[in-house]
Amino acid sequence: MQTKDYANTISQLYNLQQFSIKQGLDNINILSEYLDQPQKNFPVLHVAGTNGKGSTSIMIHSILGAHGLSSGLYTSPHLLDFRERIRIGTSLIDPGYIVAYWQKIAPLVLKIKATFFDTTTALAFKYLSDNKVDVGVIETGLGGRLDSTNIVDPAAAILTPIHRDHTRQLGKKLAEITAEKADIIKQNTVFFCGKQHYRVYQTLNKYKRRAVAHYYLKEAIQISDLSLTARGSEFSLIDSVRHIKIRNIKLDLAGRHQVENAALAYLSARWFTERVKRAFDEQKFKDALADIRWPGRFQIVSQEPEIVFDVS
Repeated sequence: MQTKDYANTISQLYNLQQFSIKQGLDNINILSEYLDQPQKNFPVLHVAGTNGKGSTSIMIHSILGAHGLSSGLYTSPHLLDFRERIRIGTSLIDPGYIVAYWQKIAPLVLKIKATFFDTTTALAFKYLSDNKVDVGVIETGLGGRLDSTNIVDPAAAILTPIHRDHTRQLGKKLAEITAEKADIIKQNTVFFCGKQHYRVYQTLNKYKRRAVAHYYLKEAIQISDLSLTARGSEFSLIDSVRHIKIRNIKLDLAGRHQVENAALAYLSARWFTERVKRAFDEQKFKDALADIRWPGRFQIVSQEPEIVFDVS
């Protein structure tokens, strides 16, 4: 594969943005059917919310990988390279695979006018399936109910903190937005929930009944011995479900919100390791968090002068 082939493919994928945002599952279902339903070939941990989706997803992915599981990750958007969206372990998706995929699916994509996100979501499902991952950590793009990723039948649904966002598509009221995002909770799914506004909890009461079990972070995990700096944090985690305490956890992502994201990731990832009968190792968990680099999240790039990169 030549570099120009990859660059041309990425350019054509970006051109799909002419079709704008189209909420609905019709096109992703058509693409998935054409690809033989690849999203059904691996268990999925489905992550939605307003804040912290990407950070929580990379943490879950890293914890599972540290325990020897082949974990696939799909997040959006990327910062520098399209390939950042889709990875297995620490490896980004192969450029040659993207070129071959586009050559195969382009006629159908253009015929039905599938969006950029429809097309890249189908790519992620196909890539993870072809590489026979043990688990896929899949982040929603926008909302949940009509998001392209919502054709999965997840083993677990994970909601990070929900606030008002994309009100044009999701509704102006917090209850409406919560309902859209909470629709990733399917029958027989296990549900994990980050800390929320009390109005969010009121709406979630309806949706959590679908789950076979649910874990609310505010009840399941306590944070103690917290030390925050501009460069990260150190803390202990009290697991009220298992009645244990894990001490001296280090995280190079700044802010208390990232500590809570880490706690939600721990809760979800530990449940999955137990589900697949993989012994959970506290040191591997701590090493996984300590090694995470997630650029653009209050990233200090210079002290003299002080320069911080933070995505919005």
